[in-house]
Amino acid sequence: FLRKCVNFFKQFQQQFQLTQAAKSLQADIYHAHDLDTLLAAFRATRWRKIPWVKLVYDTHEIYYEQDPQEYFLKPFFKLYWKTLEKYLIPKANLLITVNESYAHFIAQTHSPHKVSFQVIMNCAWKYHRDPSRREKLRAELGIPLDKKVLIFHGYLDLARGISQILETMTLLTQDALLLLLG
Repeated sequence: FLRKCVNFFKQFQQQFQLTQAAKSLQADIYHAHDLDTLLAAFRATRWRKIPWVKLVYDTHEIYYEQDPQEYFLKPFFKLYWKTLEKYLIPKANLLITVNESYAHFIAQTHSPHKVSFQVIMNCAWKYHRDPSRREKLRAELGIPLDKKVLIFHGYLDLARGISQILETMTLLTQDALLLLLG
């Protein structure tokens, strides 16, 4: 219990340190990459007190729906992060997200503020690939050509749905492989 409380207070300490680091940069644009950096970026823009200093909020996931390690504090965390996002989103100069459905969800969640996101897809454009490169990579990784490959690329964390992905893989046909890149 004590360790979980210490972890809880470390998060607030990290927010303070992140804010101090952001302020020391004296940037003209602060780019908050997900909700856990938004407060620090917001504080840094306000600290500068210069009208041309801008805040960009770039969100990729419903941060407050993730499972924090401190399960006994989950209701508090959820309320804290949700309130923080609702308060700070209207203060951002540019809002970016990864797809239309998430943009719609955030707009509905924060409907009194009439927020509008720019969507920048978090994936590569489909293009014609050289088949020999594909075959070479599969050979290096020992993946047969007849197998379908599903790729998870990103931070490997249980809160990002890794256990659900692994569970789903058991439901797929045996001609599919999961490649985890983190």
